[in-house]
Amino acid sequence: MNESKFGELAKFLYPNSTISRIVKLSVGSNCRISRNALDMINRCSILFSIYIASMAVSESRDNKRAIVNYIFVNKVLETSGFHLRDILTPQSFLYLGDPEHLSIT
Repeated sequence: MNESKFGELAKFLYPNSTISRIVKLSVGSNCRISRNALDMINRCSILFSIYIASMAVSESRDNKRAIVNYIFVNKVLETSGFHLRDILTPQSFLYLGDPEHLSIT
């Protein structure tokens, strides 16, 4: 991916306050996170999104469009070791700090 495309994607970064809240919810309220760590987490979230979308792409029947749909994304996540039940349920966020509870293989 060239630099200009990544610059466009940077518009979609999470606000620092959102990343900070996610970290504090998963690690603990007394956790402090540096600005460099916030930036890195944001870049990783963009790259993970790009990875999922690119791996889940399929062509339409007329071969004129690329399609990314729920079924393909779900399959990519399962292949990567994530289970949809861990990602979409609110209870999964309670276990972010405890890897034993996640079904990551």
